[in-house]
Amino acid sequence: MLKTEPDDVKGYAAQIERERIKERTLRGKRSRARMGFMVQATGKGLFGYRYVRETKSRVIYEPEAEIVRRIFDACRHGDTCYTIAVGLNDDGICTFAGNKWHPLTVKRMVTNPAYKGTTLFGRTKRIPLGGKRFRLEQRNPEDWIEIPGVTPAIVSEGMFEAAQTMLSQPRRNPGRTSRRYLLTGHIECECGAPVVGSCLNHSYRYYRCRSTWPTSTRPKTCDGTYIRADRLEEAVWNKIRQILQDPEMIIAEIKRQQGGSSVIEEETARLEASVRRLEEQEHRLIRLFGIGEVTEEYVTREVRQVKKAREILERDLFQLREQRREIISLDGLSEQVLAFCSRIAKRIDELGFDEKRAALSALQIRIVVGRDGNARLKGAIPKNLATTERTSA
Repeated sequence: MLKTEPDDVKGYAAQIERERIKERTLRGKRSRARMGFMVQATGKGLFGYRYVRETKSRVIYEPEAEIVRRIFDACRHGDTCYTIAVGLNDDGICTFAGNKWHPLTVKRMVTNPAYKGTTLFGRTKRIPLGGKRFRLEQRNPEDWIEIPGVTPAIVSEGMFEAAQTMLSQPRRNPGRTSRRYLLTGHIECECGAPVVGSCLNHSYRYYRCRSTWPTSTRPKTCDGTYIRADRLEEAVWNKIRQILQDPEMIIAEIKRQQGGSSVIEEETARLEASVRRLEEQEHRLIRLFGIGEVTEEYVTREVRQVKKAREILERDLFQLREQRREIISLDGLSEQVLAFCSRIAKRIDELGFDEKRAALSALQIRIVVGRDGNARLKGAIPKNLATTERTSA
């Protein structure tokens, strides 16, 4: 019989009570919104406005309202959200919260009907993603509640609709056709950023690190080179093809990698103990300083050395944990690979794009590209097949 601990029962009851409170609060807000009151979660802190508590309404804050009109005017004339965000950041203009502008921030502003004088409650809802992370999801328009008379318009109805029309138009380059990249989702740069497909002159396919071009809020952070997509895909597939034709090679490699798991576990435990000792040493130094046993200069010098040593250990510990995760992911892979190989053995030279992608997934292939264009393969890959020749342009 399953035994339920008291703490589990208390946690479950608390969760139920939180859901009930959330539901009652939402009902109360919807009721007040229908009565014409501006309630919390309507967006009291909105760029271009200031909230007046006495009248429970917004008033236009002209210094920011000028920026709002600039954004809408740029959008209706064809500027992208990215271009607008870069321009605002270059001019030193901050968001309502004092941060830099992101393209998504601009898009949310341009699509917010409050700027044309329409205040809506219940337009979006938060979907938890774990921790403090969440994403906004639009509710059914039938659930929206309009609150009249609480927000003056900054832009006209015509300007707002013109911006929506331009925003809804596709931004594709003329003459561009759909292109597929075999290694998408399986390839990353040695800097840690994903590597994505790119096209030059509407003709030549390349891979390049996503961090080699700037975003609206940061400059480029990687100097990785362009990599010819056809060469890299051919080099990778030749190795995958060689492996699929000899499944016993895969089984041997999986067993070899799993055989080193005990060593990794022991080394991980040793490093974790070392990190704990350094943390305790740092706490002791701080306590000694607190009771006047040592000087501030001594503590500062010693703590700096302890932190430096701990950072080195934590970096090594992170790498070991990554190796352990990779080994764990190999569990059950032997049967999966053997089944896949038996299905395609007779027509391995005739596999299409989707089947090749399936092979990459079956072998749990990850490709790490260096800044010099060389690539390393990870997964159920024997060491003698784990590298490819230089494939950059």
